[in-house]
Amino acid sequence: MVFLMCLGVLQISVSRSGIKGLWLTKSGFFNRCLAVILIVIGPTYFFVQPIFGFDISCFGNGVIGCFSKTLSMDEIGFARNINDFDGGIAGAQQAIWFSLAALLSICVSAVSGAFVTGLHSSKLNNEAYGLAMLSYSSYTTTLNRSVKFVWKNCKTNFSGLI
Repeated sequence: MVFLMCLGVLQISVSRSGIKGLWLTKSGFFNRCLAVILIVIGPTYFFVQPIFGFDISCFGNGVIGCFSKTLSMDEIGFARNINDFDGGIAGAQQAIWFSLAALLSICVSAVSGAFVTGLHSSKLNNEAYGLAMLSYSSYTTTLNRSVKFVWKNCKTNFSGLI
């Protein structure tokens, strides 16, 4: 759920700002439509799945307390509210999984953006670095050029500290 929602929110923000290096599709309109679908699908599947009881491996049974069973509409509130004593995940573990899902959504966007913009864009601008460069090139090209720029200008930028 978190991965899909983070990916959707990221796609809305990068498509509105024109950062094509992180887009999932080549069209800004389709990118925003896909983002809305991703944002809706994540929580919908998460909260509706225990009602229908899909019988695929461990899926299909909502957990209420220590017991696993298919749920009715009256019990849906208990299906996703599990304390860590009855098999739920502790807060620190949730934070780690949330962070990993958000990071994975950024990585998926960067990889797909490389295919959207082409691995090496032909219209590279020598004046742009950082986020401005992501408007027309892939994440790897932007990172490579930005690191070279910082490394080359490191002595100039930090001369007052040395």
